[in-house]
Amino acid sequence: MSDMEVFLLSWMDQLYTYIKNRDRNSLFAGALIFIPGIVFTIFALYQTIIPINEYITQGMPWDHTIDRLAIDIFLNILLFAPALIMFVAAYLQAESNQLGFKVCFALSIGALGGLIFNLADPTLLIISMTFSILATIVGLEESKKNKHKKYSPIIAEKIAILGLRLSSIIAIAVLVGIIAYVVLRGAQFLSWEFITADNIGAKEIVDQIVSGDPRSIGGIRIFIIGSLILVGYCEAIAIPLGIGAAIYLAEYAPKNKFIDALRFFIETLAGAPSIVIGLFGFAYFVRMLGMGVSIAAGGLALAIMILPWNIRTAEEAMRAVPQSYREASYALGATKWQTIKRTVLLSASPAAITGIVLGFGAAIGETAVIMLTASYKGTNVFPDNISLIGAMGNPSLGGHDIPTLQMWIMNAYYYIAQGTNRPSGTINWQLENVMFSGALVLLIIFIGISFVALILRNYLAKKTHGAR
Repeated sequence: MSDMEVFLLSWMDQLYTYIKNRDRNSLFAGALIFIPGIVFTIFALYQTIIPINEYITQGMPWDHTIDRLAIDIFLNILLFAPALIMFVAAYLQAESNQLGFKVCFALSIGALGGLIFNLADPTLLIISMTFSILATIVGLEESKKNKHKKYSPIIAEKIAILGLRLSSIIAIAVLVGIIAYVVLRGAQFLSWEFITADNIGAKEIVDQIVSGDPRSIGGIRIFIIGSLILVGYCEAIAIPLGIGAAIYLAEYAPKNKFIDALRFFIETLAGAPSIVIGLFGFAYFVRMLGMGVSIAAGGLALAIMILPWNIRTAEEAMRAVPQSYREASYALGATKWQTIKRTVLLSASPAAITGIVLGFGAAIGETAVIMLTASYKGTNVFPDNISLIGAMGNPSLGGHDIPTLQMWIMNAYYYIAQGTNRPSGTINWQLENVMFSGALVLLIIFIGISFVALILRNYLAKKTHGAR
């Protein structure tokens, strides 16, 4: 007997045992609502698979059929929601749980509303409403006889586990869907030449696509370099300050109201809108200190934005280090600073790196702060002399506006949106894909940095585990 046959026989035996130990009326109510659940599932699978096959056979991966495909898949996936609710209701009905007939009653009302407003296939809604009403009547009568099962902890736990699993699946599916959409839209112009070739502005790219020669759109190398320099300047400020502040708060700071207020303001600053940080950077760094629109002003403003994340993540990581590690270090004759440097920081470093990566992701994708402090004009050339302190001490110089990938995407949107005389059809789709190409490059940079950080974090985690 094969393993598959053994599995099927075991499953059938468990199903038989489950049915045998349940009340017949409860099983009948569960079966009534289980039938439309199966019908909805088959219909949803059919509706989801057919559009995918149609779009694949069309062989046009770069035009607007991608949007139609995404919308069709999303709308058809929504059909799985009532099917899932029906399966849960069927289980509750079989368990003689009073919640089952309430869910069935809600399904019948929902199907009636769908018929009135023509929200789905009428045949499906009529089937669902009919069986839901019958299951409601049978389940109501049976649940009255089994009131002791109204609040079953086992059933509640199973439903909670199902909800948690669905939450994880939905979150992962949304993330994968967003990444896939950006990749499909941005891959049209993504090439090695697009990343490394001589720089060209968004306006020139739009004009070349409109002129019918999208293959010679040039590259965005200079914008990538500008963004990396700006974010690197930001991290060079935020990481030491964040780690230093975290060490003080976790290891040296006394427990009083002032420190509690300080932590409160740090957490508040972490949730401050980026436009507020940008306006502060513009008023204080660009104007008051005379840095002008420059790397210095932009880097300092971005550092202020991500500094709270670095502080809170590093502080919590150090607080999570067991006190026994510190006591063992003191017992060996180490000073407090030696204990922090060689024991606490090493143990907390894997978690602290996570906060740094999150800060990097926020900085590399930030636009409002950069637009107000570092790249107002969205220039496509580096100045002859870049000063890391901007025009400090001489406000009349105005600083050095630098090219950044974020502003390149913004300018691409601007030149596409203002083009009232642009040709219609596929050309508009290509113009929009220019923006997605820049977004895809940003996504690749972030994934690359995250991958490097993951390797470093795993290395430090192993080193910490080995030290134990």
